[in-house]
Amino acid sequence: MYFQNFLLDLLSNFFDFYTMELFTLTFFHYTHVHQKTYYRYLFLGINLIISAIPHIPYIWPISITLSFIYFFLVSSFRFKDSILFCIKYELITNILYFITGLLCALANFNAYGIGQDLDNIFFDYQTLIGIILTYILLNLYVNTRRLHSLHIKTVYSMTFSLLSVGIVFLMLFFNNMLSKYDELTNLLPWLYVAIVSILVLSLNSYRKIIETLEEQMKQRILVEKYEMELSYFTNIQDSLDTLSRIRHDFKNHLIVLDSYASQNRISDLRNYINQVHSKLTDTKIISTPNDLISSILNTKNAACQTRGITFLTDCNFEHIYISDFAIITILGNILDNAITATSQIPNGKVELTLFQIDNYLEISCRNNHNGNIIEKNGFFSSTKEDNYNLHGLGISNVRDCVNNLHGTTEISYDATNFTVDILIPNRSDR
Repeated sequence: MYFQNFLLDLLSNFFDFYTMELFTLTFFHYTHVHQKTYYRYLFLGINLIISAIPHIPYIWPISITLSFIYFFLVSSFRFKDSILFCIKYELITNILYFITGLLCALANFNAYGIGQDLDNIFFDYQTLIGIILTYILLNLYVNTRRLHSLHIKTVYSMTFSLLSVGIVFLMLFFNNMLSKYDELTNLLPWLYVAIVSILVLSLNSYRKIIETLEEQMKQRILVEKYEMELSYFTNIQDSLDTLSRIRHDFKNHLIVLDSYASQNRISDLRNYINQVHSKLTDTKIISTPNDLISSILNTKNAACQTRGITFLTDCNFEHIYISDFAIITILGNILDNAITATSQIPNGKVELTLFQIDNYLEISCRNNHNGNIIEKNGFFSSTKEDNYNLHGLGISNVRDCVNNLHGTTEISYDATNFTVDILIPNRSDR
């Protein structure tokens, strides 16, 4: 009986800690990755010692104290933040424990009153199931949110959710069988160890899959960033070559202009000036304090020039603390959508502004369009005969990315203009 109680306490304490660790790594921004492994072994060892001591008095205050100490350590000794986060953690987890415990009680309602000796074991197992279910719910929430942020449609979320729910029902089934077969009392711990091992393995596989997808996404972003920067520097070189040729021929240009002027050929004079001005305009390079943003803007500017679209930019910021992935996702999508819409009409124009306002980066993109816009559930589409998707999926990706950065997205439009206004925190402590 001691071994069974020890095993149940050990599993409960370990899953309590894994829930706290997962909660901390997700919501407590002071967590240091290098300290994670050290603190994990330290607190798992403490939980092992606590599990080995039967009938510890005041276990609940001890548990809260240990949680606070863990938060205090991983936050590099930030006392106030640790207290506030400990209160938040205890409130949320206890609400989850209550809900999961209630679900377990309803599932095994007909198994109550099986005898005083078995009742204690039955409730111990049911408590363990509630703790494990809380960990499952938090784990699925965190990993599914990570998967959703990648904008990848897969069946992984549904698959592992169903698998985890199935494992919980299997545990409830075995716990319910305890009321019918007393001999399961000795067998049940080993069944739980096997089931919990499968559960941990499946959730760990889910996490590994998401980490692999995140790494693939990072590699794709690096390739896309490299291609844009290469295009940017190629454009710079082409512009410098053009300027060099214009400067080399500038004396000849002046001779031609002087000839037209002396002959009073005003029309030819204006046409020649326009030709020279056109070459100078084509060599315009958009420069910002951020190389990636400069690369994106110059790449999109080149796309606008090939389509006869006027591309106007106004940038005023010093540093960008937003990830490359977010920059490419936000600027790339809103500019691609704007260029696509504007290319359908003559005299198209795209205007983009990036301003630093206090600790926020304000991004505003405005373009003109032709045709009515239909908005449905946050998606936008054109009413043209080809039913071209004007601002749908791209805007959805932008909104998701901005929301993950705790920013805001506002969209406004009328019969001729479409505007996207974005406000994102841009500070060094992100």
